[in-house]
Amino acid sequence: MKKKKYLFLDDRSLELGTSWNFPDELGLKRGKKVDEEGMIYPGVLGPLARVKRVMHQPERHGDFPLIGADRPWEGTLPYFGGRFLNRVPGTNKLRMYYQCWTLELNPEIAASSDPSNPTAAVPGVNTIEHAKFCMAESEDGLNWEKPSLGAIEWEGSTDNNIVLDEPYCGCIWGGVMADPDEEDERKRWKAFTFGSPGSWHGACVYFSPDGIRWTPYERNPVLTARLDAGDSYMLYGWDPRIRKYVTYIRPPDWYNHYPDTPYHRVTEGNWPFDASMKNHPYRTIGRSTSDDFIQWTIPEEVLAPDLEDPIGTQFYGFTVSEYEGYYVGHVWNYQTDSEDDGMTIDLATSADGIKWNRFRDGKPFFEAGDEGPWESKMIMATTSPFLIMGDEVWMYYAAFNCTHYGTEFPKRKSGIGLCKLRLDGFIGISSEGEEGYFMSRPIDLDGDDCKLEINADASRGYLKVGLIDENHRPVSGYSDAECVPLEKDEIHHIVRWRENENLSALGIRRVYFMFRLKDAEIFSYTVGA
Repeated sequence: MKKKKYLFLDDRSLELGTSWNFPDELGLKRGKKVDEEGMIYPGVLGPLARVKRVMHQPERHGDFPLIGADRPWEGTLPYFGGRFLNRVPGTNKLRMYYQCWTLELNPEIAASSDPSNPTAAVPGVNTIEHAKFCMAESEDGLNWEKPSLGAIEWEGSTDNNIVLDEPYCGCIWGGVMADPDEEDERKRWKAFTFGSPGSWHGACVYFSPDGIRWTPYERNPVLTARLDAGDSYMLYGWDPRIRKYVTYIRPPDWYNHYPDTPYHRVTEGNWPFDASMKNHPYRTIGRSTSDDFIQWTIPEEVLAPDLEDPIGTQFYGFTVSEYEGYYVGHVWNYQTDSEDDGMTIDLATSADGIKWNRFRDGKPFFEAGDEGPWESKMIMATTSPFLIMGDEVWMYYAAFNCTHYGTEFPKRKSGIGLCKLRLDGFIGISSEGEEGYFMSRPIDLDGDDCKLEINADASRGYLKVGLIDENHRPVSGYSDAECVPLEKDEIHHIVRWRENENLSALGIRRVYFMFRLKDAEIFSYTVGA
């Protein structure tokens, strides 16, 4: 039987039917409904109780940037946002593209600034900006080298790692992707980002045979800013499910005035220069697709703050990766009404990349670190895709020592760091104190070699599994009473019963897995061989 993994990022792996009537022999302590702290929807009837869904935050790898500004052309703000991580096709070498942003005060403003009270640099308001794409490579994902590429001249020399420079690239993120299935060798690498190649600016695309030397599309921009789309472009890449390229961009109407509602209007006084937030853009997430990477649809809104969000919530950007059949998104949650004007990362998942479920349990998925030289104020971006390294999920992020608008120039600094998560460890199903239980959706066995593997931490308690047939009765030889309980932390644990381990003896039939756990948590289960 072909292996299939089931996670708990939504309710697709769980049986939530209301018609279950368990026999007494199962010994289940039933309630009329799921506990109010229940796992998916408080109050839902179904074959589960005393379990809850728990989101886990990744852990930082060290307290230093893996990629920081240590070259004169990088300025002080190296970062990314979108699809910037790739494996070079045919090799194990990792390639990270990142943007470098040089930010300078407008000379007239700088000349009039009081040295004892420096003027804050507000991008797009009182600054002169210059952006470029650079590239670093690594064999292990930890040690990154910045090769001399000889592609772009900077101050009379091509001895640098720059791959794109203005006016063909800008500072509003985007992405770079390897496309080994592309028939045209000149387009085996593709890039999508902000640019100002002529009288119009907006989303621009570029093509390359090697990811180093790039040719801009002659009719850029492919989406015109303010007319076709907003900014903050986040390339997802090729989606084989729909056979299209996908990017997440703010919809074109985000430049309209802030919605005149009491829920999301930001109070006056928090915006620099005492301007009213009523005239400030309202940031949401849109989605655009393309068949050829050139003709892109007008972005349609797929994710926006709602009435459960604090006043002033905006979604600045959205990075999406594929993970075990799910679309997993990192929402850049921008609190414009907060005193620190910062950002954190929220977790969202989707079955189709359009309808999204956000996890909100009182904490962000990822947030700024301790006070320090580079990540003390704001986590503004993550890159995709995720990197699976052994039994860990690696996620690279860009962090800043400054808030979006409030830090004095030239103190702004940023860097690229790494955080790690247990394999499948985004969301777990947990039971504490009293035994809880839940059931899988129906699994159709085909009589071939098949085992049940679970990723769980039962080091403080236990977890056991029993099989239930279509008549809601335990399967002889595979009941939870016959299961050898897991009582430790294992990522790849094969479930065993007293006399059985392989499910092939059950032949062709439909079964359910009943998970019973106490002071334990499960992150995924896999069926097959």
